[in-house]
Amino acid sequence: MSIYTELKVGDRVVKNPMTMIPNEFSLWGRGEGVGIVMESPFPMEYGSVDVRWPEGRCFESVIGLKKYDGPHNEWTAAHAIYDILTEKCGAPENDRMDFAYAQTQPDYPEEWRFSGHLGFGGKFWRNNGRRYVTYYPEDQTEQRDEMIARANDRLSTIGPVSTN
Repeated sequence: MSIYTELKVGDRVVKNPMTMIPNEFSLWGRGEGVGIVMESPFPMEYGSVDVRWPEGRCFESVIGLKKYDGPHNEWTAAHAIYDILTEKCGAPENDRMDFAYAQTQPDYPEEWRFSGHLGFGGKFWRNNGRRYVTYYPEDQTEQRDEMIARANDRLSTIGPVSTN
């Protein structure tokens, strides 16, 4: 199977040191660490993908990349969390990859605003050994309280919470 058809949005990649051609973006960290193939905001040429590296995004030729098959625990957990946020609280699907990327970094954010059906204050929290959802008290309704209760119940089943 060709790498052209193997890479898809959400795949984790690393540079292939034998085939990646350095360019001016290499100075800021292009190709360093593990990148994630993102949905491009622009049409891509065949054989190119949009990759979010730890230091920023860059369009890459797939020939210069290799799939990363390292540990997937945090990555899988991040997607499971976002499934809950979309299903139970109406989080926007187009923020999934940014959320997953942020949650798998060593300095992940403890707070992630997703809004959704909870209004502007709809937030996911990951701190004090817990994962949970809250929203602004001034937006409180019985329906939103039920959403949060269902989401928090499901979040408690994801598994251990790593800490910064």
